[in-house]
Order: sequence, then structure tokens, then C-alpha cells
Amino acid sequence: MLLLAEDIMKQIDRRYPEHTNEHKAQLSIVILKHVYYKHDSLNPKKENLERDQKKRFFTVENSQKFVDEQVKIVLRGVLEGDQSESKWKAVLYQIYHHAIHN
Repeated sequence: MLLLAEDIMKQIDRRYPEHTNEHKAQLSIVILKHVYYKHDSLNPKKENLERDQKKRFFTVENSQKFVDEQVKIVLRGVLEGDQSESKWKAVLYQIYHHAIHN
């Protein structure tokens, strides 16, 4: 699902450059819902991925930086619309993710 969300994010940038922030904010909330509770140690290792070429996995090198970027996207989109609930969800996801890594 995260790979699909990543592809959709790229399509939004390409096809709808004038409406990107609000749509990207909604998509970033979906991504955060699936990433915030996972510690980096749970990600499949690169050597395991190379052995199993048929499956695609969503992995990031630095999940804390990735979560921060997603939260910034949400905050940019919230400034354009009135989605204060999304803003608070994103911030709480970020806090929890940083807490499990410390």
C-alpha cells in the first residue's frame, strides 16, 4: 500500500501541480498511519530484499527523517485548507515515532 501511495504522490506532482498541497497532505496522513508505529529494526534488510526480487517492499533509510518530511507536507496542506484534525494527527504520529526511536 505504501508503494502505491508513493506512486500516487508522484502522479499528483506531475498532473496537478496547482492543487498538490492539499491532496498530498491527505495522502501523507495515510502514509503516516502505516509508518509511525514501526521501528527501523522491523524493516526488511537490503540483503534479504536482493534475494527476493519478485516482491517490492517500502523501505526508507532514515524513518525519522521520512516521518518529518511527511508531517511537513501535511502542515503545508493544512495551511491551505481547514483540516486541523489532520494537523494534530500528523504531529502526534511524529511524536510517537520519535519516542520509540529514543
